Amino acid sequence: MVRLTSLFARALLPATFVVAAPAASTPPPLRRQIAGDEACAEIGRVYNKASLTNTTDNVVVKPSLAYQCLRSISVDVERDTALVHYLRPWLEYQSTVDILLDPPEEYLYPGVDIFGGLDNITQSLENGGYESQIDFTVDLYRLINVKPRDGHLSWSPVLGVLISFSTPALFISISEDGIKSPKIYLYSDYQKSTQEGYNASEVKSFDTAPIIDYIQQRSVDNSRDQDPDAAYNEQLYSAALENVLETTTAGRHLHTTLSDESVIQFVNGTEATVVNRARIVANFSGITSGQAVHERFEVPLDDGEAEVTLNTTRIPFSPALEGYPEPSVIHEDRYISGYLFNESTLGDTAVLAVNVFMSQNGTARTVLEALEDPIEFARVASEFIDRSKSQNKSKLIIDLQGNGGGLVANAMSLYATLFPEAGAEAHMNMRVRAHAALNWVGRTAERLGANLKTLPYPIGFNGFVDEDLKNFTSWEDFYGPETIEGSNYTNVVQPLEVSYARTGLPGNFEIPEPWFKPEDTVILTDGHCASACAYIVGMMTRELGIQVVAMGGRPIDAPMQAVGGTKGGPVISLGPY
Repeated sequence: MVRLTSLFARALLPATFVVAAPAASTPPPLRRQIAGDEACAEIGRVYNKASLTNTTDNVVVKPSLAYQCLRSISVDVERDTALVHYLRPWLEYQSTVDILLDPPEEYLYPGVDIFGGLDNITQSLENGGYESQIDFTVDLYRLINVKPRDGHLSWSPVLGVLISFSTPALFISISEDGIKSPKIYLYSDYQKSTQEGYNASEVKSFDTAPIIDYIQQRSVDNSRDQDPDAAYNEQLYSAALENVLETTTAGRHLHTTLSDESVIQFVNGTEATVVNRARIVANFSGITSGQAVHERFEVPLDDGEAEVTLNTTRIPFSPALEGYPEPSVIHEDRYISGYLFNESTLGDTAVLAVNVFMSQNGTARTVLEALEDPIEFARVASEFIDRSKSQNKSKLIIDLQGNGGGLVANAMSLYATLFPEAGAEAHMNMRVRAHAALNWVGRTAERLGANLKTLPYPIGFNGFVDEDLKNFTSWEDFYGPETIEGSNYTNVVQPLEVSYARTGLPGNFEIPEPWFKPEDTVILTDGHCASACAYIVGMMTRELGIQVVAMGGRPIDAPMQAVGGTKGGPVISLGPY
């Protein structure tokens, strides 16, 4: 989740790649280096040619050529070791590092020793354990971004964003009647079959791997969701994820190898071949070798910055709301919408779809501009309540499919708007991992006379209050610590926006009279629910007894979690204060 002054609700998954260990027939290092340098030079020539026609936004090469170039970048032991050393103290701020060592029995992924992993990576660097820079990059990326299964924990390596690997093969999971185990189809084939009236064939395999195994392995290798079913859903086409612009990740190959072509085999005996691609996202003009890639993009200049200008196009955030009917009320950025039905079977039912808890079009520069989105969000929710009342819609479905989190203010106003009586007792209790570095920074700032109420959380407590919604009076008042399950954490802290659910925001958000009842409400998720979404679903289920229906997941006869994403609090971005 994010505060009004932050940018993103869920740390966006950065792109990076892993490649398989070389086969026994791998050429000797010198020959491989020459071939790799030529691959980088070829990419440079293709990019130069595109520059002449101003088409550098769509420079595409074969994945094999791109991998060959990346693998030719020599390991920079000195700088890589320094990078690991630099990142280590910042990872002390990750609140789950202790519990991940030995997670609860119900946790469905292996535990991970983050600091032990850093030691292993350092040892591999010192002992010549990496053949190329990309091998080191992938190891470090997976340790930080994937294995902890926390969508809020993210490190974006430079080599991971230079080239985007993807396949056009997008799959969809369909159950014939909503009860039978779902089957996997090629999305384009299934879509065409519904238009032309033929029966699409179930997919058997992708590049010889059984399709279920392929999708599950992708979810293990790529997803940062904490639940395997949510991670599985993330690898497939979903209208809900399409509406928050996340479906493209289902075709991305972040750190696993991708062949130039892939063969899809169908159950009916037919097969299809798709051409995969590697899109050059960074400026490769003049690049002639792997060393040139390293020096341009990874080695800092005198000002401490490296050249990482990416050819990206920002798509306006205005979801098409595919799969949804015409809304009765909708946010100007189309991410929260309400639906009222006239059909007899749904005559008393209203649906509120909340795809995310913030607009991604935010460019707020002032406090007033920052309030525009929460005010519009509250307007839609309140108008939805009013229209539901006027049409006597007493049953409520809250559709949170694809919701990865967002603004605390929006999450709190939704809770208070739908269930005002519960909003009066709203809370968002959180703790921060208490450790020596955090304590030293806080105590030092206080000793030097800094106003901790104005310093950013968690170095200070600007915008945060205690368990009783009162201001912290000192560093000790905030820090504690308190020992829980053998680990130290700060005292309870809450975002100031929690008060919106109790008192409203005079002149901007007024809490309405109650209408819907918890016992007449159902929440719908696809397991993707994370961050602010996780908090809201948690309060509605634990404290109001609202039931949840979770859709999709692995094709097994077993329950899945409704909240499969991170349950963490605000995203803290590292940067100069």
